[in-house]
Amino acid sequence: MTRNVCARRTALAGLAALALSACSRRDATDLSAESGPPSPSASSVRRDATPSSAAAPTEESTSLERRQPLSYEEVIASGPLAEEGAIRNSTWATGVRDRGTLVRGGTLHNPVFSISMSPDATPRGFDAGITQLLARYLLGAGGEEQVHYIESSVDTRESLLTSGSVDCVVATYLITEERRRFVDFAGPYYLTGTAIQVRTDDASQITSPADLAGRDLVTLDGSAGPEAIESHVPRPRTVQILPDNESCLLMLEEGRVDAYVCDQGILLRNVVADAAVAVVGEPILTRPYGIGLPRGGDAREFVDTFLEQMVATGTWTHLSEAILGQITSGPTPEPPSPGDPGSTL
Repeated sequence: MTRNVCARRTALAGLAALALSACSRRDATDLSAESGPPSPSASSVRRDATPSSAAAPTEESTSLERRQPLSYEEVIASGPLAEEGAIRNSTWATGVRDRGTLVRGGTLHNPVFSISMSPDATPRGFDAGITQLLARYLLGAGGEEQVHYIESSVDTRESLLTSGSVDCVVATYLITEERRRFVDFAGPYYLTGTAIQVRTDDASQITSPADLAGRDLVTLDGSAGPEAIESHVPRPRTVQILPDNESCLLMLEEGRVDAYVCDQGILLRNVVADAAVAVVGEPILTRPYGIGLPRGGDAREFVDTFLEQMVATGTWTHLSEAILGQITSGPTPEPPSPGDPGSTL
């Protein structure tokens, strides 16, 4: 047990060094944060300009160049910009533009989605990237640095929006009909759900629920894992339900089970801390994440247009590759369609 904990601490220390980057404006309130260790660092592959004295690139080399994933910084710096007319036609967007800062509710402590390694470091992660790209879309080039980050929790997100304390909440925020009574949602921008975790050496052999038939499984009590196994896994050999993630992960690491079925966010955190495990396949029982917005205004239409531009320009795919592509196997997932909250609602 001590060996595993130490290994995870070593991995997280390495991630801390990689995640330190350019400073952005940050001012967090003293609200309780959502828990979680640091997020994974994004790809640092960069495409350098060809020197004027060098020979012109061949078609083959240009093709290879295009296939290289963008770094996190490159993704943010290449995001789309809103047209001036679209800004003027939106009361919400005009307010953000006139202020010169986007105020985001969320967390800076959620691995994979939004993490800041120090008070002055630029947050990184999928949610952090969506936020910075939205700020750039609203405020123009360089706007990604003009984000005021206010810490929120599951219990305070709606109140921050209804009180006008934040412009938006980007925080792995599940779209539900109950929440729609209080806030509007743009999106979804990401589909999560129950997923499968295996030892890295087994990642090519187990890629779907069908591959779990006849195998020994573990899942977390209180998660959607037991439901997913019951409805999607044909005849597993054994299913153990344990009270905490640490115990489930240890069972997998030590080879006492073949796979761990649990909420995707929890499993992605495990990958950040332990390179010996991987998340495989598509999520089971998918759920949509949306951007929380003040209810009743024109913000939802404007932000849905932003998300549509993210998809159309390939920015969503580049962001997914820069963040999730570093810790998951398989092809880059297709982006969800903004305005379609999903069949689960």
